[in-house]
Amino acid sequence: MDAILSTSPSQSMDQAEQTGRNHTLGLCLALAMVFLADILFFETLHPVGRCISPLEIVSFLHRQPAWTAAPFFAAFLLILAVYRKESFAGLPGKLVGLGCIGLLWAMVNHGKGLALFLLILGSATLAIPGSEWRKSVPAWLEQGLVFVVKMVTLPVQDIRTYVSSKPDMDGENRGKRIFRNWVFPIVLGALFLGLFILANPVIAAWIEEFALDIILKWFIPRRVVLWLLVASLVWTTLRLSRPKEVEHEKLAPEDPVPAAQIGFMTPGSMVRALVLFNAIFLVQTGMDAMYLLGGAVLPEEFTYAEYAHRGAYPLVATALLAGVVVLVALKQASPTERSRSVRGLTYVWIAQNVFLVGTSMWRLLFYIEAYSLTCFRVAAFIWMGLVALGLVLIVVRIIGQKSGQWLLGTNFLALLAVLYTVCFLNVKGFVAEYNVAHCREMGESGYYIDLYYLQRLGPDAIPAVHRLREARVLSPEKAAWAKQVEEELVADLHATLDNWRQWTRQRQALADEYTLSTVSLDFLPDGSGWSIVRPAEDRHGPQ
Repeated sequence: MDAILSTSPSQSMDQAEQTGRNHTLGLCLALAMVFLADILFFETLHPVGRCISPLEIVSFLHRQPAWTAAPFFAAFLLILAVYRKESFAGLPGKLVGLGCIGLLWAMVNHGKGLALFLLILGSATLAIPGSEWRKSVPAWLEQGLVFVVKMVTLPVQDIRTYVSSKPDMDGENRGKRIFRNWVFPIVLGALFLGLFILANPVIAAWIEEFALDIILKWFIPRRVVLWLLVASLVWTTLRLSRPKEVEHEKLAPEDPVPAAQIGFMTPGSMVRALVLFNAIFLVQTGMDAMYLLGGAVLPEEFTYAEYAHRGAYPLVATALLAGVVVLVALKQASPTERSRSVRGLTYVWIAQNVFLVGTSMWRLLFYIEAYSLTCFRVAAFIWMGLVALGLVLIVVRIIGQKSGQWLLGTNFLALLAVLYTVCFLNVKGFVAEYNVAHCREMGESGYYIDLYYLQRLGPDAIPAVHRLREARVLSPEKAAWAKQVEEELVADLHATLDNWRQWTRQRQALADEYTLSTVSLDFLPDGSGWSIVRPAEDRHGPQ
């Protein structure tokens, strides 16, 4: 029987229509098998909260699985019997086929993992095209490996062939036009919406209330992997029904693509995408303006700290992605860049992105006020500033008609300038001083001081810890802990300076000011003065 998914090098109109029907039939069969596999396998083989791994699959095969595998493989064998009769030709094919039928009964009757394993092996063997696998075990292994590779490459090849074939009257193929006009804006818009869900707990609550539970149930990664695996298996099996006819005709448009459509996006499709993106971004910018700047009250289940922390980093990623989209879609001297509508919408979109980066920095300030400053959060501030500068430079590039090399060079110089400046700053010391000055023990309304983190900052935190102790605001237990932290930091500092290769002027200045004798003072919180305690020799050694 002819392959239902194969095409010949030259087709008449009737043959082209028949090929279209064959492709539709193959797609319907693949979708039907995906639906069947989802019902029969998903909750058993891929329970919610579990990860796909070889050990999990082996464990599943070992646990005497249920009979549900039998209907799926029976349907697959039926497809082979109808559309791949040559798979059962010859003695080996007949023996494997009869063996699979017996294993179907074994699955229904006993449901053993070994029977399932052999059933998978037998069905996969029958799916291998041609008769080369019947010659020897090495040939069987080789042909099986080729089939597995085809399961990955052939669907991708077919998709590429489809989108590059059947050119329209204007010379542009249908798949490319669909992608430009609809797929690209919708997919990228969905990606931006996903980032906003991560960034905004209020939006996340809205989505969860209406649709997120359905999305998470049906489109979780484990389920999608199962769908793709089954669809690829069925599609590849049908496509390789006649191995000599697997090549598609590659059609090229006779006329060149009009100049207005050269490039990744056309002006019309870019306008459509920018309208969608601006509408999505407007929701987020409006909520930030309302909650962060306007003083609106958040829903009861959310705090300002949670709202701030959720959005600080995803919004920066959103702005970066938006910048990449603008650079790719608005190439210099391209039709999209010359379009007034595209340029105007782009300016609005970049302005919204700059605003979101600004609110990200504002969010981070809220979070620092609640949970203290860290070196990573200092780096995040610097990174956000560079992202905002990069977005502004994109506008300058478009208005001034600068080259891409100019934009890259300007951003690189800005990055170098920031890194060069940081070389002369004591970031760890600044973080420690900030945390001590703004902690609740010093009379502020935010966080309690984190002595663990101060100790992790190293000797640069010694002045801040000492100032905290001198303020005499700690409880006796915490004062003793702070004293221990300072002593250990000073001891580490002097031990570091014992190696002359690790000497720096700043470390030497700290070592001159702070010794174990000076930091061993007990600052009592009751204001009764402070007593000098000699350093413990059994702990730090003789001085």
